[in-house]
Amino acid sequence: MEAYINRLQSMSTITPAYLQYLCTELWTIFAYSLYSVGIVLDELFPEIKLQSEIIQIQTPEQLQQWLGGKIHIIATSRHWNENSKHKEAVDFMIQYAHDHYAEEISLEDMSKQLYLSRNYLNQIFKKATGETFTNYVIQVRMKKAQALLAEGKYLIYEISEKVGYKNVPYFSSIFKKYNGISPSEVSKSGL
Repeated sequence: MEAYINRLQSMSTITPAYLQYLCTELWTIFAYSLYSVGIVLDELFPEIKLQSEIIQIQTPEQLQQWLGGKIHIIATSRHWNENSKHKEAVDFMIQYAHDHYAEEISLEDMSKQLYLSRNYLNQIFKKATGETFTNYVIQVRMKKAQALLAEGKYLIYEISEKVGYKNVPYFSSIFKKYNGISPSEVSKSGL
């Protein structure tokens, strides 16, 4: 931000009206970007009289102070901290699914490891990925099963066990549901 302000200061034709326009544009960019990650600026600044604050900005230094103050409030808000924790929890769950797909994995396990309720975890995971955690784990397993089938080195029951299913018919039915073709048809066709 400092380099940007320095560049503004070096421009001789900067007017207060232009600086005020920049403030409005930057605020709009912040609002849009943060909204996409679940932070609503109107919730953080419910009483803000944006226009009256922006009209007061006459110099690049004032722009820097105003913007710096807003960024500080956003970065230290509860919403931002919660959002960071959500991202960490979701990232952990995704990595865990990829590292432990061959084991029994449940939302209950994740709940115990992350010290968050199952329902809450499911909500934040679905909001971040568009999938429930259970469906995500199944997708990870099915992609791995496809890769193992493509290698052609394993029998279907071995692949079923390698991707976390002890019941081969159940594995086959889930595989067919996700891929539109059964594992035995993949083996025969060499896909």
